[in-house]
Amino acid sequence: TMLFRFMSSQRAFVPSLRQQTNFFLGAMDGRTAFSSTVYEQCFADRPIDSQWLLEASPLYFAGAPSTAEAIRNTLNGDVRVLISYRAPVERFLSLYRHVITKRGLRQNTHRQSIEEFLEACVGIEQWRFPTDRNISEFGFVEGCYKEGVARWLRTFGQENVGVLDFRVLSRAEKLQLEMDALADWLGINRFEAPLVPTENQSREVRFNSVHRLALSLNDNLEGFFHSYPWFRAALRRMYYAANQRQKSRIEIDDELLKQLEQQYSLLNQGLDELFADISLGARRP
Repeated sequence: TMLFRFMSSQRAFVPSLRQQTNFFLGAMDGRTAFSSTVYEQCFADRPIDSQWLLEASPLYFAGAPSTAEAIRNTLNGDVRVLISYRAPVERFLSLYRHVITKRGLRQNTHRQSIEEFLEACVGIEQWRFPTDRNISEFGFVEGCYKEGVARWLRTFGQENVGVLDFRVLSRAEKLQLEMDALADWLGINRFEAPLVPTENQSREVRFNSVHRLALSLNDNLEGFFHSYPWFRAALRRMYYAANQRQKSRIEIDDELLKQLEQQYSLLNQGLDELFADISLGARRP
């Protein structure tokens, strides 16, 4: 979210009206025909000096190769795929918090414990064709980066896929170097303003019904909020001052974390070597 909003503020990019267009998710249900003309309607009017359309739909990642092939076949031209990754266990916990504080409320589903959530997830041997309806079941395998990134590389090639360590976004001393590398990769001048490190969090709330309404308003007014980010920030501060739960109800067992660490360590063997060639920093001369 932070990176999308920052890049949206740069003249080289035309951001989507909604951050997550999810336009190509239909490929996971077997759909093969997508219109580039209809896709372009997901974006604001394109200034003459812009170079890239920009969107951020993380659900595409687990849907590869279906989603990747749909993007390639529909857009045909120069497509770059930037994958922001974080430590797999940290990512899994973040996803779980997101599901129970946002996705689950939107879908009006039963609030699961983290053990229930993990038990409902499929294993890597079942990672074939997720659908938009069961995407949460792929919460575990999305952290199997070696397999996931390999699927995107097979579709787009090494020169068109880059990876960015999520931790860099909170480290000012490394952030500018990564942003310069990103600009080089995209063939644009340095970004016009520095990216200020912040932390994205899924917050627990006191009243779910109020939060469900707030999420709906945010979804419907996302284009407006992109145009007036100061208003979004002020409204967000006031909202969470009133509705944020001060004491978390999420309980996470240490033994469960150890099991996750062991599983991800095994499934991601060789990942460092894979990332070494496609990290943004590795692309700089």
